Amino acid sequence: MQRPPSDRGFEKDSFWYAVELCLKEFHAYPRDKVPRRIYDFRSTLEKLTPEGLIVYHDEPFYLACDLAGEKLPLDESTSQAYDQILNAISSR
Repeated sequence: MQRPPSDRGFEKDSFWYAVELCLKEFHAYPRDKVPRRIYDFRSTLEKLTPEGLIVYHDEPFYLACDLAGEKLPLDESTSQAYDQILNAISSR
């Protein structure tokens, strides 16, 4: 089982970068729309009370699924690519 992003030392920008990469990798989300979609959602989220910030305890993979409107399982077919995304971000 993956550790939550906050347990991996992810900062907010890294978290959102992981969401961006997941939207592109797993959902074929149009590259020109990804930054705007994330910016709009993140702006709304950061205006919420601290209770609204619980999103940072979820996996970026699942948030990308929510933003894309397409639920995907984090299983053998997706976990290797997802781990590569997280490792690349962690090593930046």
